Amino acid sequence: MLFVTHYQPNSFNTEYYFYKGLAGEESGIMGSKPHYHYLSDKLGITWDDLMKRIKIVTCLHPRCI
Repeated sequence: MLFVTHYQPNSFNTEYYFYKGLAGEESGIMGSKPHYHYLSDKLGITWDDLMKRIKIVTCLHPRCI
C-alpha cells in the first residue's frame, strides 16, 4: 500500500507500508518492530521513477537506485 502525504510536480513526500512491516515480520534490524517507510524527492528518487518501481514491484528504497 502507498500513501502520498504531499505531491507537487517537483516535490513529494510519501509514507508507505507493507502489512508484514506493520506486523513486525520483515527482515533486518527494524523488521522485528512494527514500522512504515518514508520516501521523498530529497532522497534522490523522482516521482516518475517511484511510479515505475511500483508498477514493476521492485525495491522502492533510494539505496536501490
